[in-house]
Amino acid sequence: METTVKSEHKSITIAVPMVYMGILFRPAKFIRVEAEGRVISYNSDHYYDFIGRVRINPFGPFFISGGYRYEDIKIDEEDVEADVTFKGPFAEIGVSF
Repeated sequence: METTVKSEHKSITIAVPMVYMGILFRPAKFIRVEAEGRVISYNSDHYYDFIGRVRINPFGPFFISGGYRYEDIKIDEEDVEADVTFKGPFAEIGVSF
C-alpha cells in the first residue's frame, strides 16, 4: 500500500498602505503623552492597532513608559479565516537614539 501526501504552499510579499496618525503632547521637559493609530480595511477584512502611553525620560536617553494597546485583526477570505484581538496594559524601558 502506497500513500501519497501532497502539500501546497504559496507566499507573496507586497507593500500595504495604511492610515497612520500619531499625537505627541509634552506637558513637561521629561514627560511625554503619546497616542498612535494604524488602520487598514478592505471589504470585511481589517487590521487596527491603537496605542496610548505616558513616557518619562529620567536622565539622558533612557526612558520608562506605560500604557494600553488594542490590536484587532479580522480576515475572512476563501480558505483563510482569522479573528484575533490583543489588548491590555504594557510597560517599557529603553534607550532613545
